Amino acid sequence: MEINDLRNELSIRSKNGIAFLLAATLVWSIVLVIFLLPIEIRYKNIFTFYSTCILFPLAILFSKLIKADWKINDNPLGTLGIYLNIAQLIYFPIIFWAFSKNPT
Repeated sequence: MEINDLRNELSIRSKNGIAFLLAATLVWSIVLVIFLLPIEIRYKNIFTFYSTCILFPLAILFSKLIKADWKINDNPLGTLGIYLNIAQLIYFPIIFWAFSKNPT
């Protein structure tokens, strides 16, 4: 199968990633509200960081609501996408360390 065919199949079955776009829109709305609150920047940073934790569960919820299939095991691009997203978990300890050393 050609790479374009794999990409198109993955895009169609996952409904072009609309579940992640919806979840990201909601998370960015929460971030906007946090930064409009009259609290210290330290707390805004921490609350913003915590608000991003709901992105993946929200994407799962939205994908179930719109019946998108993004857990595609027979498409190698889907597997690559999962690996790249899991690799981002390595950055979380670095972020925790950075916030603890310099919250501003």
